[in-house]
Amino acid sequence: MKPALFLTLIVNLAWLILGIYWFYDVNASELAFTADSGYYVTVAYGLKAHQGFTHHGDFWTVFPPLYSLLLSLSGSSLAPNQFAPLLHAALFGILLFAISLQQGRMSKRTFLVNLCIPLLVLFSPVFEVSSFLWSEELYIVLTTLMFVLLCGDQQSISLPRLIALGVVTGLAPISRYIGVVNIVTATVSLAFILRGRWWSRILTCAAFGFVTIIPVAVWCFRNYSIDGTLFGVRPPTNTSLADNLYHSWVTFSGWFEPIDNGWITILWIVIPVVAYLMLRVRMSLPLQKCFHMALFIGTYVAFLNVSVSKNLVDPIGTRFLSPVYVPLALLLGLIFKTSLSHGSNVTRAIAIATLILLIGNNTLRFGRPHYDAPKYRHDLLCKHTYRPPPSMNCPPGPNELTPWPQRAAPLTGQ
Repeated sequence: MKPALFLTLIVNLAWLILGIYWFYDVNASELAFTADSGYYVTVAYGLKAHQGFTHHGDFWTVFPPLYSLLLSLSGSSLAPNQFAPLLHAALFGILLFAISLQQGRMSKRTFLVNLCIPLLVLFSPVFEVSSFLWSEELYIVLTTLMFVLLCGDQQSISLPRLIALGVVTGLAPISRYIGVVNIVTATVSLAFILRGRWWSRILTCAAFGFVTIIPVAVWCFRNYSIDGTLFGVRPPTNTSLADNLYHSWVTFSGWFEPIDNGWITILWIVIPVVAYLMLRVRMSLPLQKCFHMALFIGTYVAFLNVSVSKNLVDPIGTRFLSPVYVPLALLLGLIFKTSLSHGSNVTRAIAIATLILLIGNNTLRFGRPHYDAPKYRHDLLCKHTYRPPPSMNCPPGPNELTPWPQRAAPLTGQ
């Protein structure tokens, strides 16, 4: 085995082990628990009791089935909510492994970037969202695996790779309904990877899209036969598209605030620097590898804002936007690697300084849980709780996402 390939393998496995250890060390006792978590766990209990996808005896249609199905695999010795920390730790390790794998083989100039991009996810809003008993982490892992498969050989695609891509793409919308964005992204991206006559490529892409949409189509048909809706009963909302776009920007910019003060954000530095780097190395930038990630980000954000403007769900915040964080980090990794490989000395220095700035920001913003896990979970619940009761001792201020998190037992009846 070549030294560079061996080093890449060692680093990838190290990220897998570190991801599992880091996550489980913080969340070994339990994951943060909200009302949505209670629904997932209740359905998992129903599956373990051979009652199907039910919630207190009623057929369940609001959430897709995959996450509750995985929770139900906890065995006889563990309850689904006790199994969840193990499942999430394994998923977080797979996520860091996939991100490291995506960075490609090591070289002297890109070694720093290949080490640092997974670090940007280790300290990130993705870790924050993964600390909840929610389905978002599962969806993020499936999305990242889709990127890895799409970023392989850009000249052709083998049958095993195409099948693997179909599996992770088809599972995405039954982990979260917005996973239909993954089907659009993968199908469109395949049109640029496949070779042959145009009609052959169109037929292959159409067949791929048709096959990958079958799992969620079957689930939606089941929902429609139960309550006459495809995605469960959801009342309309009064939130406008402009309000949702504003919430999206506030959430996104908040990820780049070293401290939570609402106005100091390093985006004012990062955005022009990244634009400068792209301009300097535009001829060497692998646009085909950037395309599907940029397509996913744009399609996901657009679909999210429009759908939340139509249906009454939680306001847009870190939970809903977290799936775009990984492709953003991977895009930054491509830009930084290209800058280090093909840029001038000044360009390389700017790229390294920006990378260090991003890691410093994420460490300050998201790096606390490992040494203060109980307070970390308490602060998460305060941040993601709507109208928390006085007993939580939360500081005053606006709260983002889900209703008051009851404990597992009252919600599940177990």
